[in-house]
Amino acid sequence: GAARAASSAGDAATEEGEAAAPESAAEGPKAGKTANGPGGSKAAAKPAAAAKPAAKAAEAAAGEAAEEKRLKALRVVQLRAECERLGLSSGGLKAELVARLLAAA
Repeated sequence: GAARAASSAGDAATEEGEAAAPESAAEGPKAGKTANGPGGSKAAAKPAAAAKPAAKAAEAAAGEAAEEKRLKALRVVQLRAECERLGLSSGGLKAELVARLLAAA
């Protein structure tokens, strides 16, 4: 009986030890992310990587705005010639020609 109780107590201690190990393991990575260690640098690298697509999107938007401004400065005859050169329909109002050329770009 006493050996069985000791064995049960040992099993309970093992279970408690196993339960304590995952908790401490869960605390380890959390602490690593907030510290200036490898976890902290990874967290800092992700926003930098996310900033690159945003910068490219901003450049693309600026390029599109510049292209739209350039096209709007052209005369209708020039816009029609550009549409024909690209194999697009050359009929319509100036705004339609500009929109068509922007969509093709």
